[in-house]
Amino acid sequence: MANNSRIHLTEDTQLLLRVAMGDHTAFQKVYEKYFPIVSDYISVRIWDKNSHENIVQDVFLRIWQHKRGFCGQSTAKTYIFGITKNVLREHFRRIRRQTAIQKRLGQISSISEPEISREYCELVDAIKLAKSNLSEKQQQAIELVLISDISPAEAAKLAGCSVSTFRRRLCDAKKRLLVLMDRCHPSWQLQHRTC
Repeated sequence: MANNSRIHLTEDTQLLLRVAMGDHTAFQKVYEKYFPIVSDYISVRIWDKNSHENIVQDVFLRIWQHKRGFCGQSTAKTYIFGITKNVLREHFRRIRRQTAIQKRLGQISSISEPEISREYCELVDAIKLAKSNLSEKQQQAIELVLISDISPAEAAKLAGCSVSTFRRRLCDAKKRLLVLMDRCHPSWQLQHRTC
């Protein structure tokens, strides 16, 4: 029986190697075999039916999109569950970010109309103007880390550079943004220079 199990794993590995070469029939076989297994694994962690279905589909979409990433160094099951865990991690990160953004928006929406002053609107305009004067890469760094609340390590992957390069880019962007804010909105300097 152990011998049959070993042959079975080898067949799955061979199927994934065929998928890596773009074989749609092999992908269909992998999908049919692993869909219920992946679905059961995710259902233990995700109770919302819509999210559950989307995550399962994302796993198989990711397997197909990154098919050339499988080179047979691990078993098919290890590879598929590695992707499954990554997709789940991303799902939970996205939920944390959305919750944080909703919390921030809730704080902003609790401000009554009379409290939103002309100075506040000018400050928002100054921030937008200052941000538009940053380089494209600096704008991306600000948006990923400060606005979307993504970790610098994850943002570096999205930006396609090393973590140290991304951190340098972010640091430069923050410094430049402060300089530009000082020029665009003089009261900013008095209020925030002590940080």
